[in-house]
Amino acid sequence: MSYLDCAKFLMAETVHLRSTAHVTSFIPFMCADNLRRWRYLWSLHLGSDLDARATQVLVKHLHHATSLELLCFKDSEITLALDPALPSAFAALPNISHITAQPAGEHTWRMFEAMHWPLKTAELLWSSVPFEFLWQGRVTNPAVLLKNSRETLQRLKSLFWKDLDDALTEEAAVYPALVSLSIRGVPSPHTADWALFYPNVKSLDFHTFSGSGLFSKIRDAASEFGATRQHSLAQQQDRGAWAHLEEVDASSMDLYISGLPCQIPRLRTTLSNSSLQVFPIVLEYARPHSLDLDVSSDVHFMQVPDQLSHPGLKELRCLKVHVDSHVSLLRTFSFQAEFEEFLDDFTNALKPRIVDALHLQIAVTHQQFPPSLEIPDDLAIFFSNLHLDDVARRMTEEVASLKHVTLQFKWDGQPAGEACAVISKDVDTD
Repeated sequence: MSYLDCAKFLMAETVHLRSTAHVTSFIPFMCADNLRRWRYLWSLHLGSDLDARATQVLVKHLHHATSLELLCFKDSEITLALDPALPSAFAALPNISHITAQPAGEHTWRMFEAMHWPLKTAELLWSSVPFEFLWQGRVTNPAVLLKNSRETLQRLKSLFWKDLDDALTEEAAVYPALVSLSIRGVPSPHTADWALFYPNVKSLDFHTFSGSGLFSKIRDAASEFGATRQHSLAQQQDRGAWAHLEEVDASSMDLYISGLPCQIPRLRTTLSNSSLQVFPIVLEYARPHSLDLDVSSDVHFMQVPDQLSHPGLKELRCLKVHVDSHVSLLRTFSFQAEFEEFLDDFTNALKPRIVDALHLQIAVTHQQFPPSLEIPDDLAIFFSNLHLDDVARRMTEEVASLKHVTLQFKWDGQPAGEACAVISKDVDTD
């Protein structure tokens, strides 16, 4: 194997330069063979244990990395701050199509403002910026920062950015090629702005502080966020809204606040005690064909079957439900009867549906009896004797549309009974 073939082999995967020693040994290696080795460098991950010696070497030789496509910073601010010429040196590279920068600040922003990369994906994280400064400075918004890549950017994932507002409209760009948008760590959803600047999104993932219930236990969500929802609906009517989204991942509260007016064929969402009131409104608009529902432990599992009876689920074909349930000491004595009733109600809720695939997972934790009471743990015995195959088979028999059922139960973190049952019903193709 020639030295050139060896270099090609070594750089078939991502090159990690974690320290100054790595950089100062890597650059001379790359400059051998009349610089021909640079053509094989396509993916680079820079660590944060660098100093000015490393960045001086990078500034001098980075212009040879014309084949570099994937660039990842462990800490872009620490690295780019080491040399004032480094942001522009990276910005001058011609073929960067994937960027991961965290955390972003002044030096990272300078790099983005100067670049003309043919970006396809960008992952940006602002988390080290002090909380009080997270939404100060208009330049921090990716809709502005990445505008030189607006024609090519397809996927954007961002954490802790400043929300778009009317003052940003003239500076921000429209991204016609962007199909996947992930937004986390913002105060509340600004759906109309997102739809305006990213009009062709198909996959949307958003989680906000308002929708998380992080700061308060909201008992009347419709009153708490009703005005915010109406404002969002009015903005979308005025400025435009998404006519179609293929898949969305968001909490039920975020979906309610956002006022998304379109159908969502594939929906992944959550159900908590605070969102029980608004969940039917979400289903009325979403009308999913596939629903992945994560039910919080603050929701009594007996409330779940009622939610599945909503008319918004009449087109549902694939259903995944994960239920967390905590059983108190007093409730221990009634839990077995409740659980059996839940399975009956759940099955009955599916009978009028056209669901053909079901995945039901239930994780139960319970308050242990004090050893001094010497009371037998009937629940442990009940779960250890569960015949999940029988339960799954009964579901396929009673729900005509069901072709495939997967049941999983965990008891205090351990598999219960048979742990998992997978039942597929033969389909008559005549």
